[in-house]
Amino acid sequence: MMKKKILICLSILLVVIGVAAILLLPQTSPFKKKEHVYIAVAGPMRTTAGKAMLKGIRLCLEKREKEGKLKNKKVELLIFNDKNDRRAAVNVASDITDENKALLVLGHYYSSTSIVAGEIYKKNGMPAITASGTDISVTLANDWYFRVVPNNRFQASFIANYLNKDLKEPAASIIVKKGSYGSFLSESFEEAARKIGMEIKKKWEIDKHSKTFDDDLKKIINELRSVDDPGALFFATHGDEAVKIITSIKYPGTKYTIMGPDAFANKSFKELFQRYPQEQSVPGYYSDGIYAVSPFMADTANEKAYAFRQEFIKKYDEEPSWVAACYYDAMSVTLEAIEKAEIEGDEKHIRGDRKKIREFLTSLYSYELAIEGVSGRIYFDRHGDVDRPLSVGIYEKQRFIPAFSQYQLISGTRHIEDTFKKALHGNIITIGENVMMKTRIVYAGIDINEVSKLDMKESTYTIDFYIWFRFHRMFDDTDIQFLNSVYPIRLGTPILEETVNDVTTRAYHLKADFKTDFDFHEYPFDEHRLRIRFRHALQRDKLIFVPDSQGLPQSADPGKLRKTRFDSVSGWNINKISCYQNIITNISTLGSPKFFDLQNAINYSQFNAVIQIERRDWRFILKNFFPVIIMILILYLKCFLPYEYFSVRVPMSMAVLITNAIYHLKILEELEVKYLIVIEYAFFSVYVLVLLSALTSISVYILRKRGAGRKIKFLINAERIIHPCAVLAVGFLFVYTYYK
Repeated sequence: MMKKKILICLSILLVVIGVAAILLLPQTSPFKKKEHVYIAVAGPMRTTAGKAMLKGIRLCLEKREKEGKLKNKKVELLIFNDKNDRRAAVNVASDITDENKALLVLGHYYSSTSIVAGEIYKKNGMPAITASGTDISVTLANDWYFRVVPNNRFQASFIANYLNKDLKEPAASIIVKKGSYGSFLSESFEEAARKIGMEIKKKWEIDKHSKTFDDDLKKIINELRSVDDPGALFFATHGDEAVKIITSIKYPGTKYTIMGPDAFANKSFKELFQRYPQEQSVPGYYSDGIYAVSPFMADTANEKAYAFRQEFIKKYDEEPSWVAACYYDAMSVTLEAIEKAEIEGDEKHIRGDRKKIREFLTSLYSYELAIEGVSGRIYFDRHGDVDRPLSVGIYEKQRFIPAFSQYQLISGTRHIEDTFKKALHGNIITIGENVMMKTRIVYAGIDINEVSKLDMKESTYTIDFYIWFRFHRMFDDTDIQFLNSVYPIRLGTPILEETVNDVTTRAYHLKADFKTDFDFHEYPFDEHRLRIRFRHALQRDKLIFVPDSQGLPQSADPGKLRKTRFDSVSGWNINKISCYQNIITNISTLGSPKFFDLQNAINYSQFNAVIQIERRDWRFILKNFFPVIIMILILYLKCFLPYEYFSVRVPMSMAVLITNAIYHLKILEELEVKYLIVIEYAFFSVYVLVLLSALTSISVYILRKRGAGRKIKFLINAERIIHPCAVLAVGFLFVYTYYK
């Protein structure tokens, strides 16, 4: 007895020690309280821009939380509205620093508000990251402020080089908005133009707040109309001033090359044109052909950008703007700093934590140490700036799409061949210490006519489709490689080839067999993605495919308006057809001895057409479940046989068991899968019901021998109730799976 008491006491003591260890040790305690980390967000929160900032930031935070990368930290946002007003920004910055709660500030949106708020952040040792304030003064004399988009100096230099080197414009005229924003853009543009030998023909200044503003605009418009060749027009302005001038000088037939800063890439810029009747009746009447730079364009960005775009559309039901994408990146850098800067995470150490965050951000000083964002690689120069190529877009029927030429950063000299020759042809431009190489954009599109011969076992299918390419000047489409075709595909003779203003559209009609990996996890309620994947022999630094939203010209096929269809016996419906480009990487030395000991990654732009199909054929589903339903009914009918028929009840259960196993194996053999599929849960349900039935029959047999009549009746009634309840529960789950 004494031994038992000692053992009980020891057991209790061990349990107490174990619980205490779990609760007291911070690394093992499941009840440990998460450290709250606060991030301030400052901007014009009631405007479209402010809402875009928040959408990008929140999406990034939600993704990191789902991935579980924040460990024991709970990140919360403190939202401040500065109304894009300098005085309000000073008050907001003072509130943020006085509260002594926020670890870092994301914002402000305007450069003017960022500059005045930055003085307060610098004085109080508060790190801040902007993804929109592009004035050089934001970060130049403030080592606590960082920027994840190129500044105005880089932007203006890039525009000058693009106009001269790629668009072959020897001269330009400038329209400047009075103030620090326009003046600095203009000065930087002129400085870059002088370096590359580009002539500045004329320069006009406008003051929005001047009493003679309308007269000044008329004067500029009259002078532009009277000048034979003003060269390219560079607008160092915001969108509203530019639109008033453009709508007065631009009409179909005019040959002005117009290019503007990132303000022209905002959705609001396009909407300003839509106020005019001509633009409403003929989309693109004024806006067609206008170039602008943007820190982010999803169509030409990396694979992370594609995933971000899909997540953003799914959550907010709209396309992400460059503001949302760049503030997503700003938040991504912030969360990376919180993870790796070894902060304390409490108010007592807030100043030290802010310093650690700043030190982490300054440690991202090179391409190799950069954080991969959706807008590109993020690392900071000595001023806290990101210098990297901007995306160039052009307006086409009120859509802002990538221009035919882009530039990408070259990270190492081993990738540059014949540098001098390429620089002369505009294939390489240099801004500061950044060397950038031209990348060609080829628009590609696929229209599906028919899908047939769907072989689920071999994972193959036949697609009849049109494929076309839209490109500037020259493009060798014989080097296209279809990556998932069963047999090699040759494009053959084009059914259409037309060239307008050096832009060629070339189309082909193909029918070929393709192969992909099918996912049968939800069989027979499964959905599959039939893919057509191709790439060019040229690497991604020379060519990027972009999905063409214009569609196939009607001249390619007069009867093209018929709907995409399946073979009539297939039993599938098309849910969605989508096209996108992503990056595929090969590791190769390219046969060069200098790469023999290196992991030389070769990137290609891959075009993907995806046809999402789903089963919506009740006949097929019933055909799969019919044997299971019959077996379940047989088992239930057995419940009503007299319990004396033991010799019949047990064989019936065994017959169902064998039939179920044979059918189960047949399905697995047909699909050749090595994972659980939905219909298997129906088979498992039958196995359970067979076991229940067999146990009931055996129990009844034993109880009958003992003469326990009341227990037999209870057991039989219980089986009659449990059987249909279990079947209904499983059936409900299947219906939920089908309609989810």
